[in-house]
Amino acid sequence: MEVKIVDAIMGSGKTSAMINYINESSQEEKFIFVTPYLLEVERVIESCPQKKFKEPMEKGGKLNNVKLLISKGYNIATTHALFNLFDEEVRFLLEDSNYTLIMDEAIQVIETLKITYSDMQNILKSYALIDKEGVVRWHCSDYEGKLSGYKKLCQAGRIYKSGSGLLDVFQVSIFEAFKKVYVLTYMFEGQILKYYFDFFNVKYSFLSVSNANGYYHLTSDKVDYVVPNYKKLIHIYEKRNRDDMRRKLNDIGKGKNALSVSWYENKKNKKNIERLQKNCVCFFRKYANTKVKYNMWTTYSEYKKNISGGGYATGFVSCNMRASNDYKHKTSCAYLVNRFISPVHKNFFATRGIKVDEDAFATSEMLQWLFRSAIREGKEITVYVPSERMRRLLKKWIRSVS
Repeated sequence: MEVKIVDAIMGSGKTSAMINYINESSQEEKFIFVTPYLLEVERVIESCPQKKFKEPMEKGGKLNNVKLLISKGYNIATTHALFNLFDEEVRFLLEDSNYTLIMDEAIQVIETLKITYSDMQNILKSYALIDKEGVVRWHCSDYEGKLSGYKKLCQAGRIYKSGSGLLDVFQVSIFEAFKKVYVLTYMFEGQILKYYFDFFNVKYSFLSVSNANGYYHLTSDKVDYVVPNYKKLIHIYEKRNRDDMRRKLNDIGKGKNALSVSWYENKKNKKNIERLQKNCVCFFRKYANTKVKYNMWTTYSEYKKNISGGGYATGFVSCNMRASNDYKHKTSCAYLVNRFISPVHKNFFATRGIKVDEDAFATSEMLQWLFRSAIREGKEITVYVPSERMRRLLKKWIRSVS
């Protein structure tokens, strides 16, 4: 298996270069193109007519349809969500089938398993053992009951014990079943997928995108991308003088952990969350002063109702949003989170001596979200980033590319 990371800034032509690669490939090379959203699936199908890409259909279940399409040797375009369901039968079908995987943006390869403490204890005490690698191995083969869903995941080798929790870890054998793997992303060094590949000793190399008179193609050469002057395009909402209201709106984010998940979860911050909501209203109404359709904001989904307000409520965009052009008209943005890698996930990687870069991760996540807005088309945006840490990281990134 060859893994190539196409690491290039948003708008550099990664997807266009990959589409050109597909269209120029031999008839024998088959592809599975995985992208976050259905609209991008349609784009791939329309852009590669000679390859006759198929989209898995609902009838009979999409996963079963994927298996049928692979068995018949079709090129397939699908979503991250369906790829995450690929199982051992898919792996078996992929082996020796000359398939190339193209992944537009990194998928979520590790998730904290949603399970009650009592169910977890029941599994670990009565039905499963933890091997030396931390994998939870189900040993009660004749079990049938409410824990059967967890049994299936354990039998697939997907469940790992990490600290006080359990993790659902995507099977690396699925990646290994492809002849080639391409991942199209930006700032790979700070992403969970990078640490996942390191954990499983998956080797990878990097490619860039070259633009030859409007024709995008992949290259192993280092490319100095021409980027807009983001210092002039991204207007970060900050204080200007001692009495400026801007100072007060950003005070809510003082401290390394302010606006993190744990900050929101802390009951002591109930009034601070109310204050953050009022700050957001003030930003959109008084300072951004843009119409509702141009406003875009985010927080953790569990706290969406707490922060939502008049003048921007309908502009909510998940902080995990990837590869979408649906919001490219948005010019006023409020990023009301402070991103950290889950401690349970950090502990998982630490068992193999893998140290994660929290700041690189946070910067990558924030930029993926911001580049859903009008900045992706080189237009000016105004950004409210109350977290002191996230604001510092954004300014650091702007300096590095400008």
